[in-house]
Amino acid sequence: MGIGRFFYTPLLPLMMAALNWSSSISSWIAVSNYLGYLLGSLTLSKNWLSKTRTLYRSSLIFSTLLLAAMALTDSPGMHVLLRFLAGIASAFIFVCITQFVTQNVQSSSLVGFVYGGVGLGITVSGLTVWSLGQTLAWTHLWGIATLISALFSIIAWTWPIGSEEKTKDRKVLASSTERSTPELHQAFRLLNAGYFFQGFGYIIIGTYLVVLADPVFGSSAAAITWAVAGVAAIPSPYFWSALAERFGRRRALLGRVSNGLCVGT
Repeated sequence: MGIGRFFYTPLLPLMMAALNWSSSISSWIAVSNYLGYLLGSLTLSKNWLSKTRTLYRSSLIFSTLLLAAMALTDSPGMHVLLRFLAGIASAFIFVCITQFVTQNVQSSSLVGFVYGGVGLGITVSGLTVWSLGQTLAWTHLWGIATLISALFSIIAWTWPIGSEEKTKDRKVLASSTERSTPELHQAFRLLNAGYFFQGFGYIIIGTYLVVLADPVFGSSAAAITWAVAGVAAIPSPYFWSALAERFGRRRALLGRVSNGLCVGT
């Protein structure tokens, strides 16, 4: 997912220069990816599709093929469509893996280790463009992204999705212990609101981080800023999960919010 969803960011300055794109074109392509991610998430949250191993593995393949397709056209309209579909595939991967790890991984810190894979993909994407962007065309870089995604997909193919029988048993246990209360609904409404504003705050600077660094470092070298962001994202889910395991998710989340407010102030 870290490659399939985020390789576009470090490659964006090179594509804008090579294809003479305006900021408007690049923005619509990015927006289509976010809309696809939203649609994919809503599809699974509404149970319009089942979160199965088949869907998960199909999404890994689909995400990889869409990376290859990006190199086959320079049409902005086709890139809008391809990135929209890539957003759907990324959402399916992320939501499925969220279910699998909570049902098949016992330790919270190991759950964080799984989510660190997104940061690893971001790091690899930034380093790839930084090291090869001056010698290879943008089409070739999408091809390299395809190969990297295929290699990562081999690792993600079986772990940590567990067995179908174990997953079903945990589903039955979870459904038998679920409680629906007004306090729970209110808590989730507040959490959703906080997640919305957190996403709004990071996605703009995240998408255009490399573009903003381009005038300072150059189109290829600017990708190192994206790699740095990925390096920070690799261990953070593990550390946060370890804190949640030790002190409880509520206290860890409150501490994270309080720290964010202090930093913002």
